[in-house]
Amino acid sequence: MATTTPESDAAAVPPPRTGLMARLDAWPWPTLIVAFLRVNAVIWLATGLGHWGRIVGYLPVAGEGGFVAQTIDWQSTTVFYGVIDLVVAVGLWIATAWGVAVWLLAIACQVLTHGALAEIFGERPFRLPFYIASLVVYAVMLFMARRQARRKAEEEA
Repeated sequence: MATTTPESDAAAVPPPRTGLMARLDAWPWPTLIVAFLRVNAVIWLATGLGHWGRIVGYLPVAGEGGFVAQTIDWQSTTVFYGVIDLVVAVGLWIATAWGVAVWLLAIACQVLTHGALAEIFGERPFRLPFYIASLVVYAVMLFMARRQARRKAEEEA
């Protein structure tokens, strides 16, 4: 029968982590991700309602004649974003995987519309960097949450 000594027990327990990463591991990352997604949901809700405001004539549209006088390119894009922005808002608010997937799709569509097709739809100099920054922040937060969960599982094992 083996007996343990305090020295052998101390050797089996790793020393506590210190430094920045240890402090970041203590943050409530899952809660922060949900808060981040909800803030984004409010932004996407506002843009979706803005598109519908233009469609129904509540908000002004550039040029004479309102939404009906716009080209079919502009009309279809406005309706598309009016729908997808609201779907993104709901999906992000309830923090679902499909919400994040639709969010990524909507960002890709925005990048295509205002990046590759800028000669038709115009450039949005502040939107594209905002979308990229949002994706980077989400990726970092997701990485930290998964790292934290992995560390917690290792400590419990």
